[in-house]
Amino acid sequence: MKGKEIRTTTIPLVPRPPQSGECHFGLRNLQAIQGALLRGDEHVDILGWPCIPPPMWDHVERAEDTIGKEEVTPFTTIQNLNAPNHPWFSQDARNKIENKRWHGMKFKFIKVLARCGHGYVTLWDVVFDDKSVRRVVIKRAIDPLTNAFDPRKESEFHLRYDGAQHTTQVIDLHREAVVIHTRMIRSGTFTANAIRHGKQWNAEAEKCVVFEYMKFGDMVNIMQTVAARNAQIPDQVLWGIWECLVLGLATIAYTPSNSSSNSSFETWWKWAQSDKKEALTFLDRVEREWQIEHDVHLDLEVLNVLAGHDPATHPYQPIFKLHDLGAWSFKMNKAWESQDETQIWVMRGPVKLHGMAPEQFSKEWDKMSISMDKPSLRRFYGGEDLKRGNRVAGRFGMWTNIFLVARVMESIMTGVFSKFPYQAVAHDRTNKPTYGGMLQTPEYDHIDFELRETVRRCLYEKPKDRPSITQLLRNLLGRKEQGFNDRPEFVDKWWKALFEPQGPMPLPLETPPPASPVKQAVVDSVAKGGVAIASHMAQAAGNQGAPNQPPAPPYVLPHLRHIPFDQRRAQPNVKEPPAQPQAQRQVHWPRAQHQVQPQARQPQVQPGAQPYVPPHLRRGQHNVTPSALGEDLANISLKRATQISSTKVAPDISPKSAKSGRVSKKPQKTKKAGHKAPPRKHDAIAEYVEEALPDMPVAFRNLLTRSKYLESQLEKEGFPVYSFVN
Repeated sequence: MKGKEIRTTTIPLVPRPPQSGECHFGLRNLQAIQGALLRGDEHVDILGWPCIPPPMWDHVERAEDTIGKEEVTPFTTIQNLNAPNHPWFSQDARNKIENKRWHGMKFKFIKVLARCGHGYVTLWDVVFDDKSVRRVVIKRAIDPLTNAFDPRKESEFHLRYDGAQHTTQVIDLHREAVVIHTRMIRSGTFTANAIRHGKQWNAEAEKCVVFEYMKFGDMVNIMQTVAARNAQIPDQVLWGIWECLVLGLATIAYTPSNSSSNSSFETWWKWAQSDKKEALTFLDRVEREWQIEHDVHLDLEVLNVLAGHDPATHPYQPIFKLHDLGAWSFKMNKAWESQDETQIWVMRGPVKLHGMAPEQFSKEWDKMSISMDKPSLRRFYGGEDLKRGNRVAGRFGMWTNIFLVARVMESIMTGVFSKFPYQAVAHDRTNKPTYGGMLQTPEYDHIDFELRETVRRCLYEKPKDRPSITQLLRNLLGRKEQGFNDRPEFVDKWWKALFEPQGPMPLPLETPPPASPVKQAVVDSVAKGGVAIASHMAQAAGNQGAPNQPPAPPYVLPHLRHIPFDQRRAQPNVKEPPAQPQAQRQVHWPRAQHQVQPQARQPQVQPGAQPYVPPHLRRGQHNVTPSALGEDLANISLKRATQISSTKVAPDISPKSAKSGRVSKKPQKTKKAGHKAPPRKHDAIAEYVEEALPDMPVAFRNLLTRSKYLESQLEKEGFPVYSFVN
């Protein structure tokens, strides 16, 4: 069943004009339909409508998805959420910021980071007059002429937690420029030429908010890196992330309080936690005396948890901060007394589907009527006393932030970006309904049990069952006291290994095609270095010879054989290699056959001696001596004819009776002392061929060897090879 096919029951409604602040039944029905689809319900009650109007589906998420079908989305499958490569964003940033002159600073545009709602985010380097550079992130309105993007609203809660370590900070660039000018005046470097004049920077007037730069990006980027490198997050690393998230929650809960004396909660906690007994005493005092502000941020999800570099406070790991505490943030201490019914129902609407709390999608909403008076609204939706009023629906408070941050931690532990539908399961120990069911499966048993237990309790459906901030801090103290198997330096090495650049991944090796028997024989001969080509060719063809016979001497081409210098001219009629003594083998050349004549005995392979390998099969052997190759091959060179004789040699006349033409040569000049004549062109070519020969394909090497052999035979008969060139 698709979402649009959900069954409905119409509850009669007496039509009347709504009073100021009352929730319209259309808004109530829209929220009821959305909540039912998120829970996987196939039925929903609606007020006044006989059916769901078709235009309503344009405002409902997951209307085309199958109701109740489990959908698990890991981080590896979500698309890149960066800003589109539309040139308008960069052009607007350059025209409105970079190309203008600002007093005391200069902006250098780097890139567009993302588009979010009614604004877009860009990365900048700000150069001050003392040449210092600060990297910042600027969030700017897409359409400054409208009020859809309110810089004051976007920065209000970040400034509320000014000075906190675990919430992203707003940067006042003009104030920093003034501080730098004051420092330059004191140091005597404040001159007219050193100051950049221009308009005073005012972020709110420019429809901008300037945030600190977080080096490692959001949690989605980190989790995709973890998945891409197939890394497993150790328990000590997970506890470090969880500690940052809990301190962020504590900052939101206590930093604005009058009890904190206008100082961040983390400042007090850093002083107290140095001694466990003192820390526990401090937490007891916080529970008794400090007031929780109950600031609620409904946009706390994995994309709004950023990681930065702060070695002064976090030497072994990145620092994780809560971000984007803007349009969907509420001061519930005041809202419980001032919110009207419409504002309460608007808070129910989803900000991001993967980051929602039961206070938004609970089925308890369907039992709530509309058009309530203010005392009824306070009784059902307001206050810290969770034993009164609704158990879940609309009970927004500090416990809502705890659930949303625990949902982020669950995603980090499981690698799951989102999971639908939202369905609670019984906690395996307390039997209370929790949305941390994935952490109860055996798949995640390798994760520290105490951490899994803590996160599952934070994901309880009912807010009254979730642990408080002080309980989470006590839990952190106890886990630190137990210690870990590895030293803190292990955490530092793990994060550095995760973020260090990686080389390109090698392509997977392809399985080579099966080689032919002859080709495989050649490869084997090169690898073993002791078997000649002809012997392998014969064996590959099936000619194995008589059994239990000594191996036949390897076949060696005649021009490769070691023949004494005084015996070379004594065998003028040798045109083909002789037969081998053990076995008569016919070697078929591509051209006409010649009669085999006796020749000098070939060298035998002695036991234990290094077998002979022809030079064209050798790899990288450039220091071969002429004695190893034979005198014939050592003296072969590539020659270039400078003049061809015009005398024709008749077939019936012996070569000696023909008058061969003389090749004109210039007399060699006397070499001057200290001057070395450059090598001749054909000698250079011959040297190059000799060096490149081992790296040539086998076919080319065989062809060149054959041509050298024919040339040597023609020279022995008195016929230079160039005499056949027309």
